[in-house]
Formats: sequence, C-alpha cells, structure tokens
Amino acid sequence: MLIAGVQPVMLVLGAVAAWGYLRRARRTPGGWPWSRSASFLLGILLVLALTCGPAGHRAEQLFWFWLSQSLALLLIAPLLLMGGQPLQLFSGTAETWWRDPRWARPRRAVASPVLGAGLVPLTCAALLFGPVPGWSIGVAGVGWITQLLLLGLGLVVAYPLIAIDDTLTSTALGLAVGIGLVELLLDAVPGIVMRLSTHPVTNFFDYRHPVAGQPSWLHDQQIAGATLWCVAELLDLPFLILIFRRWISADEREAVFIDASLPDPGGAEDSRPWFMSDPQLRDRFR
Repeated sequence: MLIAGVQPVMLVLGAVAAWGYLRRARRTPGGWPWSRSASFLLGILLVLALTCGPAGHRAEQLFWFWLSQSLALLLIAPLLLMGGQPLQLFSGTAETWWRDPRWARPRRAVASPVLGAGLVPLTCAALLFGPVPGWSIGVAGVGWITQLLLLGLGLVVAYPLIAIDDTLTSTALGLAVGIGLVELLLDAVPGIVMRLSTHPVTNFFDYRHPVAGQPSWLHDQQIAGATLWCVAELLDLPFLILIFRRWISADEREAVFIDASLPDPGGAEDSRPWFMSDPQLRDRFR
C-alpha cells in the first residue's frame, strides 16, 4: 500500500489542505479561532499518521490493525477535520456553492444525520466481509482509493453532527437518534461474527505480508472481531451524544418559533379560556 513508508496521495492532499486552511485563516477579517485551526491540523496529522510510516506498514501485516486504521479514518479523523469548520472558513467559495438553491435537495440529504447512521454499518460490512481488505494491501492504488473513500464518507457522516448552521427539524433529528440507538446494537453483530467464526471472513490473509511473530490468521481475526465489538460501540456514543444535543437545540428553536407565532395574550379577549370562545360552551359558564 505504501511506497517507502509514504502514502503519496494522502500526503499531497494533506499538505495542500493544511496550507490552504492556514492561508485562509490568516486572511480572515477579525481573525480565526485558534481552537478550530488546531482541530483541523490535528485531523490532518492523524490522517498522515494512520496512512504513512510504521502504521501503514503494520496495517499490511495485521488484520486487526488494518481494521482499526479504517475505523479511525471513517469515524475519528473526520470529526477533527470538520471541527475546524472548513466550509465556514471558505464561506466565499465552498459555502456559497453549497447553499445554491439548485443544490437544495442534495444538501438536505447530506446534512441529515440519518444518512450517516445508515452509511456507517453498510461501510463496515463492505470492509469486513468482502474482498476490499485483501485488495487494499495487495494493490497500492486500491489501498489509496479505499483510504480516500473512507475519509470522504467519514466527512459526510461528521458534517451534520458538527455543522454550525442547523436547518434540520427536531423530527428528523429524533429519527436519527432512534436509528443511532438501533445501530448501537447492530454494530456488535459483525464483531461477534468475526470473533466466533472459525473460518476466514475476508481475503485479507491471502495478501498480508508475513513477518516474524505474526499471529495465526484465526487469532488475528478474533482480535479484529473483539476490537470491532468494543471500539465500534464506544465510537458510537459520541455520535449519539452530538445528535442528541442537536435534537434538544432544534426542539428549543422550534419552541421559540411556535411561541412567537401564537396570539398575544395581553388582550382581554385572548386571555380568556378557550371554551369561552366556543358558541356551544360559553353560555354554560356565564
């Protein structure tokens, strides 16, 4: 997957992204919060640490390490990158295009947490029980594309969780919370299957690089299953917390809007009980 310990595609993209982000941040009127810059740069460093150097080599030798690398690219690094609010920083370019009315439907689809809640289990299933693991370490180009796709899908999942602009209704966010709770239970199934299976569930072991002290394929697969079983459950919790917080905020925002649209209770007519305005009931209470 790597050439002399370097993943060239991710290295170039990471350098360009960091340079462009810092350049734009310095030119932002009034300054740009250092915490957002730190979050974005930490995300870049994490991506490079996962895909280049010893971590990249180790992922070619151990299935559980490759799986952990993939989960980090999908679920952890994107949160740090989107925590830097890059779309808001480039508000004159990317955000303007993103909020074009012609892209309203795709924007609503991507901004919905329901999409992310459905993408994560489907992506994990493709990673674990298909030919992707073996191809990604056997063919360099496939490995680079796999890492880019994982990071891209992770950004789609992370965007609605961290985006500042919130146009989602409390109903949509409540549905996302429900799906997230179901997903929290279903995420354990692949890990349990891998942990208890006595035959290979992936072709990774046909391509992995042999090294001294390497565990057997069965032990390696069992460790991967236990890792997915435990770590994936823990990684779901921050997502649920973020969605739940946005659900509460959306409910409060809608409550303010509803209160503002109600009639002014200051008048005598409006302050009367509702049944006093009903022709069939008001005579009974005089």
